Amino acid sequence: MKLFIFCLFLFSLNLKAQDLQYNYAKELYLNEQYSRAVYQFDTLLTMPLLNADRALIGLTASLWMLGDTKAAFSSLNKISDIELSAKLKVALAVSSGDLKVLKSQDFGNMYLTELQKLESDPYKSPGIAALYSMIFPGAGHVYLGAYQSAAIVFAFNLLTGISTVEFANKDLKAPAIASGVLFSIFYVGGIYSSYEGAVKMNQLKINKPKKDLNAKYFPILRLTF
Repeated sequence: MKLFIFCLFLFSLNLKAQDLQYNYAKELYLNEQYSRAVYQFDTLLTMPLLNADRALIGLTASLWMLGDTKAAFSSLNKISDIELSAKLKVALAVSSGDLKVLKSQDFGNMYLTELQKLESDPYKSPGIAALYSMIFPGAGHVYLGAYQSAAIVFAFNLLTGISTVEFANKDLKAPAIASGVLFSIFYVGGIYSSYEGAVKMNQLKINKPKKDLNAKYFPILRLTF
């Protein structure tokens, strides 16, 4: 009887240790520390688990977020709960931008409607940023609120522009051409960087709302199941 109680005590300690490690791994995953989460989930799977699926789901999601899709699918195929495996597969596909899988989901249209509404309200227009930069070098960056970049773009364009004119007035063809090429590079580069800057700002703006949207429709991505 004493031996049975002792074994039961050791078993309960083991379960408690597993829960603590799983919660730690889950916290790492939710904090986007995916490499460390992979290690913790992987270590957890070496233990004799009563519920290996939850660790496999965490490992699969962490590997996917790291971009290791081959290892993620290998882990996904080890999940014994077919329903959870299917849900996770759909969630991972949607999180990577593959929206075709939503056709088979009852909530697919609702998700797409919310996603389109989110993406149709850009914070800054890339086209306007580029247009401003075409009209006046640096203006596009001012529009984005990147004042330091605007000053740098304006300074380089002003310097190379004035130099080109000065060299041309003095009939210094080679320096004028070289300076003109530099001016063209800075001018076009300013337009491109303001356009890309607007695109990145829009992506950052919807990054968290998009994660919240995914968590709403795919709680398994938050390891809630």
